[in-house]
Amino acid sequence: MISMKKLIKGEKGASLAIALIFLAIGAIMLPPLLMLIGSGLQQGTAIEERTAGIYDSDAGVEWAINLIKTGGVGLPNEQDSSRTYILSALNGDTLKVTLTYDNEGSYYNVISTASLNGKSITTRATLKYQLGGSGLFDNAITSLDGDVIIKNNTTVSSFPNMDNGNIIANGDIIVGSSANIDIEGSATASGTITGGVGNIEQGYFPNTAINTSTLDTSLFMLEAMSAADGTIKIASAYNSGGTINGDTHLIGNLSISSNKTLTVNENLYIEGSFTTTSNSTFNFGGTALYVSGNLDFKSNSHINFTNPAGCLVYVAGSMTVSSNNTFNGPLTFIANGNLTLKSNTDCLLTPNQRPPLIISETGTVIIDSNVDIIGIVYAPNGHLELSANTDITGCVIAQSITMNSNSSITFRTDWNLSALDPYLNGNSVELKILTWDTQTVLGG
Repeated sequence: MISMKKLIKGEKGASLAIALIFLAIGAIMLPPLLMLIGSGLQQGTAIEERTAGIYDSDAGVEWAINLIKTGGVGLPNEQDSSRTYILSALNGDTLKVTLTYDNEGSYYNVISTASLNGKSITTRATLKYQLGGSGLFDNAITSLDGDVIIKNNTTVSSFPNMDNGNIIANGDIIVGSSANIDIEGSATASGTITGGVGNIEQGYFPNTAINTSTLDTSLFMLEAMSAADGTIKIASAYNSGGTINGDTHLIGNLSISSNKTLTVNENLYIEGSFTTTSNSTFNFGGTALYVSGNLDFKSNSHINFTNPAGCLVYVAGSMTVSSNNTFNGPLTFIANGNLTLKSNTDCLLTPNQRPPLIISETGTVIIDSNVDIIGIVYAPNGHLELSANTDITGCVIAQSITMNSNSSITFRTDWNLSALDPYLNGNSVELKILTWDTQTVLGG
């Protein structure tokens, strides 16, 4: 048999034939291969552009969240409900963010669009927000670490022209069948929500994590101690009344005798306890009263806070206000221990320069029957008990809360609470992302 090697031996042009064969094969395979490579490059570019567009459109929402949280300039409001922002280009994308304010539900709707090469990626989000100090005070009832118990024949409602008035519990919300709940907010609990919850416009959210801010009440204590360096005097010298001028530091217990009047025209620091007796009168014209012991305003004593700018009363011990006392004006009452308001006591703390607060820092707040309060009741480390026929116009915040029969809470915080912003810890802004949806739009 003649081998192939012998056949081509000495034949000229054989290498050319082999080369032409390989060239023909390459000509057949190369175009599809180049098309495959080109298609891969195009797909890779498209995927990179889409990924960058998604990141960029999401970044627009994050930018809007930061703007809301920081209360930045240019936020839409009730008068100008929608605004559009053109942000610096990201990854070559043109980024446009439209922010719309929904006053009825306290929501922001965000539309963030990143556009490049005739395509756009749009992220839509709905954000529930609480700004500044309002995160703590936007609720009619807030339980920080316990249950909210609203018994039969109670009422929770909103002041005229006031929206929201949520009920928040880091625990359960338990409502009596005959309770009258009529608020424009929502009911949210880390546990369960049971009973006759009534008319709650924005719905119910059981088994939801609760996150709230707190007040740094130690700053109130420092503020109240302004007269610690004042003129030192003996407290017992004023049990029979008299007049004190200038910032004064009293040493010892002060107990104003019956039918006697003590008038203090400036700030007062009492290094001891302070007691008024029946038919005694205490006129206070300063802005800060500090008591290092307990404070007990007895029944039928006459206490007048006369400074129009308001007054801060801080008690390092417990504070008790007995029956038949009435307080008016811009006042803040703070007790480190328990705080008790007995029957027929009215604290109508309409604010001026000072927010209207009733606070127990570490103890409980007990409000007896037939007590009227205009203001905010705050007991971050204790229980709040509302007895029968107690009416609060404002809001309540406590470790846990019980409303007994015939008590009522009317949500109201239309006061200027910005003065409390420096006292806020934790989340001074609470913002919940209710929806977050991304979509691709061809052709811009």
